Amino acid sequence: MAGDAPVVDTQEWTGQCYCGKVQWKVSGPLLFTAYCHCTACRGFGGAPYYEFAAFNLDDYCVVQGTDQILKVATIPGSPYLRGRCANCGCSIACTKDSEPKWLSIPLGTVKEYAGVPGRQMHFNYAFKLPWVDFENDGLPKFPGMPGQE
Repeated sequence: MAGDAPVVDTQEWTGQCYCGKVQWKVSGPLLFTAYCHCTACRGFGGAPYYEFAAFNLDDYCVVQGTDQILKVATIPGSPYLRGRCANCGCSIACTKDSEPKWLSIPLGTVKEYAGVPGRQMHFNYAFKLPWVDFENDGLPKFPGMPGQE
């Protein structure tokens, strides 16, 4: 999955929540970008799909506002742990217990957004909303999570 996608050369990425109280930095490459269509990601992102960038967890650090991050499970018993700013509610990041090597960051929080390549795949495409049309975008569409179909 992540190892098959091209890696972007930029070695430093920064971002913040809407209010700026939580700021983060990634000192390492972007692994891949994707859309996720699952119900949890749609709710987390407040949109019909979740656009994210994936980074190595070891390359990520919060540089300001660690105490402002609310950590919540997507749903009770879910393996996904998500972070939100306690002040503005902005989505910060998401990790999965079974894949602790990478995390996803909502693309809208990345300051270098213009340098992020186009999305490379769709996750959980079986759950996309019926009026969302990506049929002809040419990207791989995984019905669930890649490698878990």
